[in-house]
Amino acid sequence: MELATRLGMSRTPIRYAISRLVFEGLLTSEPQSGLSVTSLDYQQGMELYAMREVLEGTAARWAAQHASPAELAAMSEIIAGEPALFDKPHRLLEANRKLHTAIFLAAHNRFLVRSLTQLHVTMALLPSLLAERDRARDAHREHLALLAALRARDGDKAEALARQHIRASQQHRITSLVSKTSGEMG
Repeated sequence: MELATRLGMSRTPIRYAISRLVFEGLLTSEPQSGLSVTSLDYQQGMELYAMREVLEGTAARWAAQHASPAELAAMSEIIAGEPALFDKPHRLLEANRKLHTAIFLAAHNRFLVRSLTQLHVTMALLPSLLAERDRARDAHREHLALLAALRARDGDKAEALARQHIRASQQHRITSLVSKTSGEMG
């Protein structure tokens, strides 16, 4: 009722939206404490990265085959703007999302886009690490290499670079988790 009042809506669409978020695993219903944003454990995070590697690798392969010159130009523009955002983590995260979305769309496969969109919604439960250490600069170099493979229409190389990019992100997350956990342990 509180959400319905705050949003100026009836309770039915609010109930539907909450049910959908619970179904998609983004909200968790806890007895006696209500709803909370889902927290992913270590294993779930690693499983997400495994799926990301497969799906984003495929998207890069297909984008190398199907991307239009306008799509490649849009990707190039996003990547060119990344260095100016290294000290602006929220804007850099948005640029990163736009770039990955541009690659997904350039694959020209609606089912792949749908799967990747759902995956990235779930990935949003994990905090971004682009602002940590040199990850933004490393990701920028990885994006430049991937763009070169896309422009060369080299699907094998584009897929390999996309997979390598996701593995580097995963490795960075593992390193961050280990540092955080060891720091909490004293």
